[in-house]
Amino acid sequence: MKSLEVFHTYALNRKRTSERYEFKFAGNDARAECDVLKDQISQLEGDRLSLRGWVSGLQIDNYDWRARSDHHCALSGQLARSLEVSNMLNLALLDENHTLSDANRGLKNNKLSFDNAYYRISRDRNFLENSIQFQKNISNDLSSELAKLSKEMDESCQSRDQALEDLRLFQSANHHSVISHDLRVVVSPEAKECLTKDLKERDSMSRQFSAFSRLVTEVSQERDDLRRDKKELEHSYLVLDQKYQYFADESERKYSKSSQRRVNEEPQLAVNWVCEKYNLPREVYPQVPVGDDEEEEVPVEKGGGANVVGEDVLNKKLDVDTSSHSSVT
Repeated sequence: MKSLEVFHTYALNRKRTSERYEFKFAGNDARAECDVLKDQISQLEGDRLSLRGWVSGLQIDNYDWRARSDHHCALSGQLARSLEVSNMLNLALLDENHTLSDANRGLKNNKLSFDNAYYRISRDRNFLENSIQFQKNISNDLSSELAKLSKEMDESCQSRDQALEDLRLFQSANHHSVISHDLRVVVSPEAKECLTKDLKERDSMSRQFSAFSRLVTEVSQERDDLRRDKKELEHSYLVLDQKYQYFADESERKYSKSSQRRVNEEPQLAVNWVCEKYNLPREVYPQVPVGDDEEEEVPVEKGGGANVVGEDVLNKKLDVDTSSHSSVT
């Protein structure tokens, strides 16, 4: 019985010893696993800290990118407004270009009309100069012919006076109561024919002289008319030249200044419209300097319309020139 108890005690001690060693080995294993877990926990803590730093960096980058995005959105809005302003300026400049093109076309048409008028006046002037030269030649020929006929008429008048003097002397020498019968008897047919021929030549010379005198008078009158026409054409050419020069200077001054003013006004209107539409502060568009010494202009209608005030001034000036020219003439 005692041996059973000893054996049982020995078995129990052995079992307890094996359990203690097993427990010790399990504790060592648990301690090793705990150390491994501690290392893993330390590694995870380091990973968590690194991830927190990485998340903080990502948040900073996110804030930076968000600020950049806001800046880019603002720039995009400004660029959109600038694009709209530039489109309006482009439309305004296109309208101005069309207006200037119409004005240029009108000036070219006026220049062509002035050139045609100048060509016609030059052609008429050349024709009148040639006509005056031809009339001068005719007048010189008629003057020489008139001098020749006047000389011949003087000679015929002298011969007629001499024949009349001879007839008077003959009548005084052979005077009777019946003169006609005595003359009919005394005067020979040859002498009578000679006297009749002299009288006919005298009458024909008188008629020719009258015709040539009338022709010379008509030629002189026509020459005076041609000279008057020439003076009128020269005056018309002078007036046309002054009018063309006035319109050229007026158009150049007017369109240069009006274009500068439109370049200043239309972009400013576009900028004001954009500022009112987007509730932006008012801004001043850079202005192109316009000369202060130039006179104030009357606005011109689109399409190259004429300036009424300029036409009145030009008409008054041309009236003064016409009156002075007529007084000199």
